[in-house]
Amino acid sequence: MEFKTFAESVQEAVKSGLPEEYKDATIRLAENYKLNEHYTGLSVQRPDQIVSPTINLNAFHEQYENGRDFDEIVDQIMDTITAQPQLDVSLDNLLTYDKSKLFIRVSNLENNQEALENAPFTKVENLAITYHLVAAQGEEGIASTMVTYPLLETLGVTKEQLHQDAMENSPKLFPAKIASMEEVMKEMMSKDMLASGLNQEEVDVMLEEMIPMGQNPMTVISNDQSINGAAVMFYPNVFEQLGERLEGNFFILPSSVHECLAIPDNGEMSYQELKAMVVEINATQVAPADRLADEVYHYDTQDHVFERADRFEARMQEKEADKEKAAKMDRSDVGEKKSVLGRLSQKKEQVAAQPKNPAKEAAKQHKNDISI
Repeated sequence: MEFKTFAESVQEAVKSGLPEEYKDATIRLAENYKLNEHYTGLSVQRPDQIVSPTINLNAFHEQYENGRDFDEIVDQIMDTITAQPQLDVSLDNLLTYDKSKLFIRVSNLENNQEALENAPFTKVENLAITYHLVAAQGEEGIASTMVTYPLLETLGVTKEQLHQDAMENSPKLFPAKIASMEEVMKEMMSKDMLASGLNQEEVDVMLEEMIPMGQNPMTVISNDQSINGAAVMFYPNVFEQLGERLEGNFFILPSSVHECLAIPDNGEMSYQELKAMVVEINATQVAPADRLADEVYHYDTQDHVFERADRFEARMQEKEADKEKAAKMDRSDVGEKKSVLGRLSQKKEQVAAQPKNPAKEAAKQHKNDISI
C-alpha cells in the first residue's frame, strides 16, 4: 500500500473507531517539521483541547511495509491518542511572556532548514540554538513549543532579550549534569542491580571492582532529565568549568541531542580519529531523530573559543606561522642594526687610517692656542 493511501486509510479508521468523547474532534493529516524530524502526522484535537497529539504515520507505514497488521497499527494509534496525558495548557501560558518558562535546545542547522525557517535561532558553527517555552508541566510530563517569529511578535520581546532570558533560565529549569563516564555507568548499573534484589552496600562493592575510577577520560554533559541535554554545553560558564575539570583544552563529541562527551586535548587522539568514531556511532547506534552532528568540536581555554576541531587546528597553524614570521622580522631587524653599526665602525677605521694634512693640523693647533 502506498503511503498516501495508507495515511488516508488510517485517518478514516481512527475517525470511526475512537470513543464517543471524540465525536466532535478534528482529525486531519498535516506535514510536521520539528527539530530533527519531518513526517506526515495524524492530529486529533477535541474542541476543549489547545494541545493535541500528533502521530508519526511515516514510522507506522514502515512497520506496515515490514509486515505488521494494519488493524493492529490502528489500535495502537487510538490507544496512544486516548492515553495522552491531560496537561493544563492555557492560551495565557503560551501567549504571555514569562522568562521563567524559557529554555534552549541545540540542533543541526543544516538538517533543520524547514523547522528553522520561521523561528529565531543563534548559529554556533553548524549548530542552531533555538528557544522554547514550557506551556504546561506536571507529573505526566512537559508540553512545550518552539518560539517562532509570529509567537515572538505576540510576546513582544526582541530576539536578543529572548536569547538572554533563555540562557539565564535554562540552568534553572533543566540543571546541568556533568559527570565522568564511570560515574554515569555506575549510576545506570546501580539501578538495575538494586532492582534485582541486591542491597546498596553489595552494589557499591561490585561496582568498585567492575568500574575502577579514573580509567575513562570522557566526561558526560547533559541535564538532570537526560533529554535534549546537549544544549547544556552552551549554558553560561560550562566551558570554563569543563576546562578546569579537564585541566586544559578539550574536544567535544556530539553523541546525540541528549548529551555530549568532553575529552581532554592531550595529544593522545587526533580530531580525525575522534570524528571517524562519531560518524560511525551516529550511523550505527543513534536514531536519526537523536543525531546532532557528524563533527568534533574543540574549546580553547586560553582564547575562550568554541569551534570545530579542524578550524582550531587551522587557527593554531596560522598562529605558529605568524610567530615564525615575527621571529624572522626580529632577526632581520637585529641583523640590519648590526650591519649599520658595522659599516659605521668600518668607516671610522678608514677615516683614522687616512694620512694627515700638515697645514690643517698647524691651523687646528693655532686655533686651539688662541682659544686657551
